[in-house]
Amino acid sequence: MKEHSNLSSNFTLVDKPNLFMHIADTLHIYALPVLIALGIPGNLLSFIVFTCSTVMNKLPSSTYMAALALSDSGFLSILLCIWLQKMNIHEYVTQLWCQFIVFGAYIFGFLSVWFTVLFTIERYKVVCYPLKATQICTKRRARLSTLIICVFPVFLYMPSFWTTIDYHGHCSYREELFVLLTVITYMDTALTFILPFLALLFMNLRIIWAIRAVKKRMNWLQESQPHEKTQSLLSKTQMKLTKSLVIVSSVFLMMVLPSHITRFYSLIFTNFLSYDIISLQTAQHFLQIPYYLTFGINLILYTGTSYMFRRGFLEIYRNIKEKIQCIIPT
Repeated sequence: MKEHSNLSSNFTLVDKPNLFMHIADTLHIYALPVLIALGIPGNLLSFIVFTCSTVMNKLPSSTYMAALALSDSGFLSILLCIWLQKMNIHEYVTQLWCQFIVFGAYIFGFLSVWFTVLFTIERYKVVCYPLKATQICTKRRARLSTLIICVFPVFLYMPSFWTTIDYHGHCSYREELFVLLTVITYMDTALTFILPFLALLFMNLRIIWAIRAVKKRMNWLQESQPHEKTQSLLSKTQMKLTKSLVIVSSVFLMMVLPSHITRFYSLIFTNFLSYDIISLQTAQHFLQIPYYLTFGINLILYTGTSYMFRRGFLEIYRNIKEKIQCIIPT
C-alpha cells in the first residue's frame, strides 16, 4: 500500500518530491527539533509565571494563558513523535501509539486555538462592555470555561481511534473508513480554522476600535478640561494587557492563516474535484513551519509586549534565586 496524504492532521506527505519539497523537508528535519527544544521549556516557564506570580495569577485571562501554555507543549510533544517517525526511528510505533498520536494532534491543536479565542473573548468583554466585565470575567468562570473546552474535543475526536492504524511502523488510516476520516477532517477545519478565524478577526477589530475610541475621548477631555482629572472605565493596566493579548492573537492569526488556507484549498481540490496539485502540497509543507512556530513563540511575545508578564517573570526569578540561596548559602 502506498503512502497517502494524511487528511487528519497537518503532517502531509507527497509521492512526487521536488526541489522545493526537498527544501521544506530539510527545514522540517533541522528546524523542528530546535523549535521543540526551545518551545516546551518556554511554554512551561510561561505556565509558571501565569499560575505562580502574584502579578499575573489574579487575572482571569491568566487561566486561559496557562492552559494555552500546556496545550502548546502537548502539541510540540506530538510533533516530536512525528519528527522521530520522519527520521525512521519508529521501533516504538504500535497501533495504540498511532491512535494516541493522531488523537493528541487533534486535541492539542483544537485546544490551542480555542484557548486563544477564550482569552480574546475575555479581553473583548473587558474593553467593549467594561461595566459588565467585573461580573462576567471572573476566575471561577474562566476555570469552568477551561474545563468545558478541555472535555468537548475528547468526545468530538474519539472516532479518530477507529480510523488510525499502524502500517509497518508508520501511522496511516483505514481505507475502508476514508469517508469517516473525510468528515472528521472537514469538521476539524471548520472548528479550528473557519469559526476561530472569524471570531478572532471580529473581536480584535472591535477591541482595536474601542481602544482608539477611548483614547480619542480621553484626549478630547484633556484638551477641553485641562485642569480636570479625566478617568476611564479602562485602567492603564487593562489597556496595556489588552494590547499585549491582541498582539498575541493577531500574530497567531497571521501565522496559521496561510497553512489553513492551503489545507482547506487542498481538501476541496482533492475530494471534490479529484485533482492532486503537487505545488499546492509543497506550499502547504512550507507553510507548516510558521504554523508550528505558533506553538513555541508565545514566551517571546509575552516578554516583548507585556510589562505585567515581565514583572511576573522577575518575581518568579527572584523567588527561585532566594530559595537557592537559602539551600546553598554563599
